[in-house]
Amino acid sequence: MVDITQIDQAFLRWQFRFSRREQLQFLDVLLRLVVDGVQPSRVCEHISEIGLPAHRAVAAVILRGLDEGRTVGDAMAPVFARDIVSAIGAAEQSGGLAATGMDVLERLQEQNDAKKGVYTQLVAPAGYLLFAAVLYMGFARWVWPKFETTGTIDGYALATYDIGLFLVHWWPMLLLAMVIVPVLSQLLLRRYAGAGRRLLDRLWPISLYRELIGANALDDLGTLMAAGQEARSAIRTVSHMASPYARAHFDKMQRRLDEGHNIADILDVGLITKPYLAHLKLLAEHRNLRQTMAATGVTARTIALARLRRTARGLNVIGLAVVAVSFAALITGVYFTAQDIQAQAGTTFG
Repeated sequence: MVDITQIDQAFLRWQFRFSRREQLQFLDVLLRLVVDGVQPSRVCEHISEIGLPAHRAVAAVILRGLDEGRTVGDAMAPVFARDIVSAIGAAEQSGGLAATGMDVLERLQEQNDAKKGVYTQLVAPAGYLLFAAVLYMGFARWVWPKFETTGTIDGYALATYDIGLFLVHWWPMLLLAMVIVPVLSQLLLRRYAGAGRRLLDRLWPISLYRELIGANALDDLGTLMAAGQEARSAIRTVSHMASPYARAHFDKMQRRLDEGHNIADILDVGLITKPYLAHLKLLAEHRNLRQTMAATGVTARTIALARLRRTARGLNVIGLAVVAVSFAALITGVYFTAQDIQAQAGTTFG
């Protein structure tokens, strides 16, 4: 017999896993109480008793992990995003959640606020294209067939009619492609680290993804090392919950460390862009590099997100242009067809 409760709990966990806002809300409650001296297990018990349904389901997962002897970061792994788990794990390694919890929370919230607007802008062009497609399909369904009954339809209108009919017949496949392509792209970006990836990383817009990952790596490593961790331990901590793509670069850093390279050379593995590496090497000559890595990572992420915003604005302009051209094409088709019908009527009655 199917257990409805288990299905409901699984759905709530799945819903939570894909909601950044919910994860940060849960983390806010957890870390504030931990900083005030409450043990993480007791906080999770508290949330499982009075929290929202999704939060109660997540607290139960974390409690099971803690009961098995895992760290808070490892216990959170099944239900939280990788970067959040990595940040919590790093905080535990660098002095404990009670000492660094609020700093971690503020940093994650700042990152989320910075990224949120960018991702919204990147999704908007798809909405514009969808709206243009609906226009073409609407005219193909209800407008052009009525003109066709008159026996007169302009060649210009016929072209937009053909586009609309194509969309009417193939819209399920096109909609499926709009879902599959982003999912496959994300899998490629996160998981593929083969021989051809170095070439792909030079291409726009994949280069923007590499810049973001490199900036986060600098920020995370710098934060851990400034807190007192050695480079080897910091790399191991950050690598633990990283994506396969990022982990491949962290493994290269580990090998360079084993070969006796200095910190600036260790970072030169193709993940962090050359200008920032040169910047770090210059600063290393005048001050402690550990203290500047995190700040450089924050700066690099800000610049990468600014480039993403410019890209998003460009795509928005293209999307709006497609809608405007579609409107113009459809109205022009109606106008020319109406003129042809009027001319034909004048010839008939003349």
